[in-house]
Amino acid sequence: MTAAPVETPKQVERLRRIRNACRFGYAHDTDVITKPDQAHWWTTKQGVSVWLYAVAGGEVVGFGMLSERAGRTWSSTGVLPRFQRLGFGRCIMRDLILKAHGQVWGEARHDNPGAMGIHDRRWWEPVQETGETMIFKAVAA
Repeated sequence: MTAAPVETPKQVERLRRIRNACRFGYAHDTDVITKPDQAHWWTTKQGVSVWLYAVAGGEVVGFGMLSERAGRTWSSTGVLPRFQRLGFGRCIMRDLILKAHGQVWGEARHDNPGAMGIHDRRWWEPVQETGETMIFKAVAA
């Protein structure tokens, strides 16, 4: 699998479509993102790095994002539904941990087994229960 940084308007639109296809599994911000909203976010974002991940042949399967919030580096992933449950989310998450400069944090909803699964105990430690979600910190890559 290869990772390409999101830089062009076409890549930003692909990111939006993947994110919208995966939105029901996110811990926060599950509303549909429109093209204008995505364009505005993209031009005003700070402290965010995003990559599109593709398999051999170039087909994009998902994205990975690192964002700085409240003094922490947070990870976020999205895998297109037809590629879910094949290990791509775990590969993307591990790559994000390796790309980060310092501690990485993640959050997953308890009712999302895929998200809970990519925060497995080989690389993540659960640190805080927040009701519907669990916050994790990366412990190894």
